[in-house]
Amino acid sequence: MEINEIMQRDVAALDPSSSLLDAVDLMHERGVRHIPLIRAGEVVGIVSDRDVRCYMTDIFEQLQEKTAGAYKKSLPLSQVMQAKPLAVDPAADVLDVIDVMLENKIGAV
Repeated sequence: MEINEIMQRDVAALDPSSSLLDAVDLMHERGVRHIPLIRAGEVVGIVSDRDVRCYMTDIFEQLQEKTAGAYKKSLPLSQVMQAKPLAVDPAADVLDVIDVMLENKIGAV
């Protein structure tokens, strides 16, 4: 089976200049755990729910709650994203992609 047979086509995406809060809202709205970040039609990064949780925990530990709330609203995803996410050919075999994901300990391509 090829990846293109099971891949999501209606992908929720944001720009790297979007805020951390934008990502949280979009993840909640669309029921997804990963958001690709697109600039000029190219995927330049990805943000996962784990990235968001880890970063928000760090923020709350470092700042008072009121300050942290304002900070997360304005923090650009470019500071949180995983740059150069792993991409695969849509014709790639699903089992091969699973192996790549396990080897790289990632949850999305």
